Amino acid sequence: MRASEPPISVPWGHGDALLGVAGMLGVSAASLGVVLLVYGDGGAPLGAVLLETLALEAAIVGLAVRLGPRGRWPTALLFGPRRLPTLPLFGWAAVAFFASLLLTAGYVPIAQRISTDLVPPPLPLELPDSEVRYLAFLVIVLAGPASEEVFFRGFLFAGLVRRFGAPVAMVISAAVFAAAHLDIGLLGPAFLAGCAFAYVYWRTGTLWAVILAHTAQNAIAFALSG
Repeated sequence: MRASEPPISVPWGHGDALLGVAGMLGVSAASLGVVLLVYGDGGAPLGAVLLETLALEAAIVGLAVRLGPRGRWPTALLFGPRRLPTLPLFGWAAVAFFASLLLTAGYVPIAQRISTDLVPPPLPLELPDSEVRYLAFLVIVLAGPASEEVFFRGFLFAGLVRRFGAPVAMVISAAVFAAAHLDIGLLGPAFLAGCAFAYVYWRTGTLWAVILAHTAQNAIAFALSG
């Protein structure tokens, strides 16, 4: 890393990052297998899907902690080596938020020209007004953004930077982030958002700005879902 680059330096490396990706794939496959075993081809109810997602989010955070700090370094390193004052923190969060939205807005008309399969799917019209909705809020708005940013940016991107440099690490971590969404229509938007979030993390040295941006995005999507 050149002296002019912002300080993203962590004690784990690209080997740990690749092990983390392999672990994420293994946990995801095992989770899917359990769902198929219990519910078959009939489809799991929304509550079960949300609980499965929450378990996966906890698992990837566990992988990040186990393969990153490993108990030998502070777990707080997963949130970045720097701290920002409140005003710059929210300013960078706004940069990440609007950069992601603008990139997606530019992507959609291009995707429409290529294939409708590449267009992001519409938001669900409504969520049931019950305990499931509260669980969905926990999974989508609170746990999801924090766990995904810890794994994909705080652990994966940070672990790849020293070996590959920031641009390549951004592309790799964003590609894995996009693939993890398991929806061809979300590949483009998730990849672009992943690049924007990784860039802001690289510039600031703190994960909290992108956690705030990611949370705001998901909160808006949740509010629009009914």
